[in-house]
Amino acid sequence: GLGGFHLACDAGSETAVAALRERKERAEKPFAIMAPDLEAARELVILSIEEERLLSSAARPIVLARKKAGHGLAESVAPKSPDFGVMLPYTPLHHLLMDEPCKALVMTSGNVTDEPIAHENDEALSRLAGIADGFLLHDRDIHIRADDSVMRTIAGKPAFLRRSRGYAPFPVRLPFGTEGSEVLAVGPELKDTVCVTRNGYAFVSHHIGDLMNAAAYRAFRQAADHLCNILEVTPTCVACDMHPDYLSTRYAEERGVPIARIQHHHAHAASVLAEHGRTDGVIGVSFDGLGWGEHHEVWGGEFLVCDLSDFERAGRIESMPLAGGDAATKRPERMAYAYLRAAFGDDAEALAKRLVPSLSDHTRAFLSDIMQQGVNCPLTSSVGRLFDAASALLGVCTVNTFEGQAAIELDGVAAAAADDEQCYHTRIETDSSGAFIAHTTDIIKGLVEDILNGTSTAACAARFHGSVARMAAETCVQIREKTGVSAAALSGGVFANALLTARLKKLLEAQAFEVLLNRMVPAGDGGVSLGQAAVAAWRLQCA
Repeated sequence: GLGGFHLACDAGSETAVAALRERKERAEKPFAIMAPDLEAARELVILSIEEERLLSSAARPIVLARKKAGHGLAESVAPKSPDFGVMLPYTPLHHLLMDEPCKALVMTSGNVTDEPIAHENDEALSRLAGIADGFLLHDRDIHIRADDSVMRTIAGKPAFLRRSRGYAPFPVRLPFGTEGSEVLAVGPELKDTVCVTRNGYAFVSHHIGDLMNAAAYRAFRQAADHLCNILEVTPTCVACDMHPDYLSTRYAEERGVPIARIQHHHAHAASVLAEHGRTDGVIGVSFDGLGWGEHHEVWGGEFLVCDLSDFERAGRIESMPLAGGDAATKRPERMAYAYLRAAFGDDAEALAKRLVPSLSDHTRAFLSDIMQQGVNCPLTSSVGRLFDAASALLGVCTVNTFEGQAAIELDGVAAAAADDEQCYHTRIETDSSGAFIAHTTDIIKGLVEDILNGTSTAACAARFHGSVARMAAETCVQIREKTGVSAAALSGGVFANALLTARLKKLLEAQAFEVLLNRMVPAGDGGVSLGQAAVAAWRLQCA
């Protein structure tokens, strides 16, 4: 590719795809595929006019589209997913490769899972030696690595899941000047990007990935240095996440310039404001897996009344224990058990035996003990973990082999009953501070009742999505009644879910809200650096 090496194989060969999965250590996460041309892509996926336009554009992103019956590709290309990520050739070499007699090629990043994409010849020969059977090298070096961009249509318009090759670092124009007080924003930890401001524009880097190892951290530092160098910017401030243990935060602390620590969910909402050229107040609906909140809490289901300078936590979803800490993010069955205990009390054990059989008696006893004692069980208001619980209860996914797997697969199941608009009622009350609390255990109660009554998995999944959307809309209405704010900015990784986003947008617009979505950067953590930069730069201008 233009930005690094691809690992390629015949997408129609189960043997080849299975071998690639094993060697790349990628158990279930879908692979992207490359089709020879638009006509061939139409034989594999169902494409809207907008999706065809994206596929054929000069940027040539990977586009998520619904699989077509009888597509003829290996099941292991995208197991448990109703979609393929498909792209078209974007270099002369790709066109030559696609002359081979196959429907499509798997084209996945040339790396081992969780490492950056290999982009230099010697690096590829070394790092990919145990994966690739052969190498096709070029005498023209790749200067900067850049993964393929990934997009899908959400609420009828294009949205980024990963913004990189073809789009980065094209800037976002900020609604204010930044001259004399430029900012480097270093993002969070997962799906990281960096952002540099220059003369009123915010330049967001290519996708860097998860800062979980030394190779990823080196790529992160290279990206930050490169963006500052090509823009000829010496930042006067470095913006980072509030989480003290992120590698990006530690990097910010080592830069030797003033630091702006931006709350994670405020940054999500601010990324939407920056895209839309706004500095005024909105209800920031920030739903994701987790983010460091105030007082060392784990947030993720937030309703913030905010602008670019500050925020107030006006509401949230009910908090649940993360049984075992980070382990719970990889084991949706644990969140299912926590929700069952909160929703059903003494009846939870019998329900867990029936609905979450992957949890042994011994594991349930262990989880019960640590939750009762409060040992390694931080409370979280995460909507991502709520989706994990529902996915596990429905038997869709009990173990996350990649981030967001349970929620992604639940979205795929719900698509088969997308017209089912029944919802489970959710109580919304206020706490002692006056903030609204949405009792999401009510959603779990309704879901379990449907499961026990024999309602189809697809219908249950669709009703769950509709219930979360209705809960969010009703909370926004109550916040508007209290504050007068009538614009809602939806951001966070949960809003990569097309069904949820479309339903919530429709409900809010029916209540006369102005609804703002991310369109220029991902709603997930890939857009956080933009929000960090916007908040820090605006505060400097207002100081």
